Amino acid sequence: MMVHESPTLDPLLAGLVTAFIVTAVIITLLLFLKLRRRDNRPEFRRLQDLPMGEEAPLVRDEEEDAFVIEKSSQDFLEVRKAGYIGIRKRIQREKELLYTPSNRPVPTSIKLPENVQPRYLEDEGLYVGKRPPVSQTNKNLLENRILKMEEGKKWFGDDGSVIALPDPIKESSTRPPLFHMEEDLHPALQTVYRKALKSKDANMYIAGTADPEGDYQLDVDVSGLIFSHHPLFSREHVLGARLAQLYDRYLTRQHNNLTGHLTDKLNGLRSALRNMLEIHGGQSLTQGMQQRIYDYSLEVRNTRQLRDSEQEKDRTLLKNIIKVWKDIKALREFQKFTNTPYKLYLRKQNVDRASDEREFEDEILAEVMELEAESEEDYQRRLAEYKKQLGEWKLSRRKQKAKKKKRKKKEKGKVQDDKEEIKGEDQELSESEGFVEEDLPKPEAPNMPDFDSIEQRVREKASRICRKPGEPVLIPELCASGNATASELCPRAEIARREDVTRRHLFVKILYNDKEVSRTESRPLNTDFRVHFGQIFNLKIINCPQSINLQVFEEIGSSCSLLAQVFIPVPEPSVLTGSAPLEEFEFSSNQRVMFDHEGVGSDVPLSFEADGSNNQTLLTSGKLSCCVSWGIGEDDVPLAPPVSQQPGGVHSGLGRLDTVTCIGAGELLDIKKLREWATQSRLDPNDPENAPIMQLLKVARSGEVTAPDYFRLEQLQEEFNFVTDEEFESSKRFRLLRLRNKGVAEFRNYKCVPALESEVSDKVFQDYEKRLKEEDIIDTKEHLDSHRALVAKYLQKIRESVINRFLLAKHRYLLSDLVIEEEITSIGFLGINLFKLAEPKRPLKPQRKERKKVTAQNLSDGDIKLLVNIIRAYDIPVRRPQSKIEKILKEKIMEWRPRHPTRWNRFCTTTLKRFLPKLELSGGRDMAEGHRHELQSLLGDNRISGFPLHLPFSEIRPIIEAVHSTGVHNIQASNVEFALAVYVHPYPDNVLSVWVYLASLVCP
Repeated sequence: MMVHESPTLDPLLAGLVTAFIVTAVIITLLLFLKLRRRDNRPEFRRLQDLPMGEEAPLVRDEEEDAFVIEKSSQDFLEVRKAGYIGIRKRIQREKELLYTPSNRPVPTSIKLPENVQPRYLEDEGLYVGKRPPVSQTNKNLLENRILKMEEGKKWFGDDGSVIALPDPIKESSTRPPLFHMEEDLHPALQTVYRKALKSKDANMYIAGTADPEGDYQLDVDVSGLIFSHHPLFSREHVLGARLAQLYDRYLTRQHNNLTGHLTDKLNGLRSALRNMLEIHGGQSLTQGMQQRIYDYSLEVRNTRQLRDSEQEKDRTLLKNIIKVWKDIKALREFQKFTNTPYKLYLRKQNVDRASDEREFEDEILAEVMELEAESEEDYQRRLAEYKKQLGEWKLSRRKQKAKKKKRKKKEKGKVQDDKEEIKGEDQELSESEGFVEEDLPKPEAPNMPDFDSIEQRVREKASRICRKPGEPVLIPELCASGNATASELCPRAEIARREDVTRRHLFVKILYNDKEVSRTESRPLNTDFRVHFGQIFNLKIINCPQSINLQVFEEIGSSCSLLAQVFIPVPEPSVLTGSAPLEEFEFSSNQRVMFDHEGVGSDVPLSFEADGSNNQTLLTSGKLSCCVSWGIGEDDVPLAPPVSQQPGGVHSGLGRLDTVTCIGAGELLDIKKLREWATQSRLDPNDPENAPIMQLLKVARSGEVTAPDYFRLEQLQEEFNFVTDEEFESSKRFRLLRLRNKGVAEFRNYKCVPALESEVSDKVFQDYEKRLKEEDIIDTKEHLDSHRALVAKYLQKIRESVINRFLLAKHRYLLSDLVIEEEITSIGFLGINLFKLAEPKRPLKPQRKERKKVTAQNLSDGDIKLLVNIIRAYDIPVRRPQSKIEKILKEKIMEWRPRHPTRWNRFCTTTLKRFLPKLELSGGRDMAEGHRHELQSLLGDNRISGFPLHLPFSEIRPIIEAVHSTGVHNIQASNVEFALAVYVHPYPDNVLSVWVYLASLVCP
């Protein structure tokens, strides 16, 4: 008996089937209820009322079920074969949507601009970092993808490679490995903490067994000060101070009496030379005697020139003293009062007219004879040189004629057998005689000296620098015995100035090693602008004296300001109190001070002329009288450190001093003091720096003192003159630089000047010399008549003159061009700005107003007012954004090149600025090639690289990023220059079009 068991369902599958059935029932009920709700609406009721012919009801009978579907699931299912798209068609579709770059290498010419050769910085000796390792396939994919982008070439450098930073990963680690981090360090490497201690012996004078605190004392004696110019000076005070300075200079020159010394020396040299010529005149002179006569003649010439120079200085100084005194008297008469007590007396000293005239004529005749001898000697020297050059020129002409004759014979074929012989002779001529194919210029014969004009020149010079024969000697004497006018008799502006003087007080701070140790009492400023302190300060010191500084302060009420600083040298240990004299130290201040009274101020233009010419700017200056010395103890023991204890690093005042600092500038001509200073300072006679001083002292011991003819800071000038003036003038490179500096048209924009003389070709000067030759030649072929040719030539000269003036004015800068100083905002300026906020805006099209007509007869100066009414305007250039963008870009480029100087080429920048508006008009088409040729022709051999950028202007950051992405600033050559031009073109609705042209110029 077989039993069939019914199959049982999986519990999970049974649950799913049940849930599906329940869900289907719920959806069916919801649809049924929705349809019943729609049947109850009025519009559906009207549809149900329609006849059967017009609209049949959806459900005929209430018992009919609308959701009974009489079709199975197979009726709604359609079975088709799977769709397939071919590989070619799919690739074509992907190409339309996606871009796949090629993996083939890109030629370098495609990655660089047109007509630009690749530049490899490694070959130029510049360091280029190692790039990160990238496979060649990926590099090719990247380059092909970049070139498809707009302005894709900007991502490539000068060598055609993609711009990339060097590999930042170092080959070796910066921090060394610590192998003993977990273990204990070696005892020798362990650190031991010690507390910092302040040493008392640091920077001290240590005298061995002396008191460790030190027992050294510096005495600072501040006597007083006098102003040579003060902001409260009146005009009379300025002239008085100038008169006092000139008179002090006159007294110094009279004391030195350099003119008299040189005159005596000149007479002695002339007498010695005359005796030498009389003794050896009829005999044959030896070589040594001729050299000695030549040396004496040269010494006479130099001494005479020095004597004439000193005489001219003395006479000019006397004239200046008299002129300033006349100006003071005229000013006193004009202002009707006196401020200074100065009085000048001119004492006349009569002379013997006959002897004076005799000495004057003797001096004239002696100088004329010497000049005639010098002229004859110079003429003979130039004549010998001319004869030598003439012989060389004749020899050169003969050789040229011989060579031309042989060349003609060779061309005609008359000497067929002697061809090789002629070549050998030509070669022998060129090698043995140094023949040059170029024609030597024919030398010009020297002119005979004009002996008739020598005496006239000598007499004119004597009348200019010397006293006339028989004229009394004027001796000025300046005294301060006058009285100043009382304040009650002065005008109000002068009273205000004097009251301002009485409110000023001064005091001096004493700084030792940049620390204030004491100060003087505050003393009032006197009417003669002198202040007397008379105080001595005793400084007990421990540390080495590095600097002693005296600061002069000026008090005005409760406020004080620093006027000047005076640095005093540290005295030597031998300079003790009581024996050290007072010294005057000059000081000055560059403070700008202006007043509304009679005070002239400081750092303010001042003129004493009626038309306001000859302006001069005076700064606050004066002299401080003081003395610094080492003190003396109770037992007359110097409180100074021993010489052996001075530290080696301190030389300010304690070591060797300069001559001017030690004995003063006015005592340099005193041989006695100079010898004492040389002995005290222990000069090394073998030191080349001391050679002039030792030579002067050696000559002084022999009794022959000669005044030096050189400035003391240029003692080795003759030794450093590597070439003569004639060689310097004949240098082609120097001539090229000089013509370029003068702004000559042919060399104005010449950039590449060779570094060597041999590299400068003669062809460089051909155009310039041709223009000079044709400058005076007037060509009438291009004009109708000669008058038009003259006018055209004159206009050309005017044009060149105007261009030269523009070039000169271009290099003249004002202070505002170099220094941008923002003004301090004042309350009045803020008030004006606040009122401007409330002002009504100016209408765009103001209404026309009838104005009063003025006849021509009633016009006068200042009555004419020109009113311009602008209706509308087009293409107005926007200057502010243009200059602002250019300034910002230049600053950014200099920031991107922090280690290299950035030089801007003005000429190229001007050319680029003229080119950018043309690009805007043409839309950037068909202009680049012509502009590139134009730039290349203007800049010569300079290699230029760059291109214009066109951007809309919304903000500055995209423009900066676009300029940075060009990579032009990455050029690190030393001879590179940059040019940057910006042009902003406005369109309606505040739309701005920006053109930026950045280029670099490199000399080959």
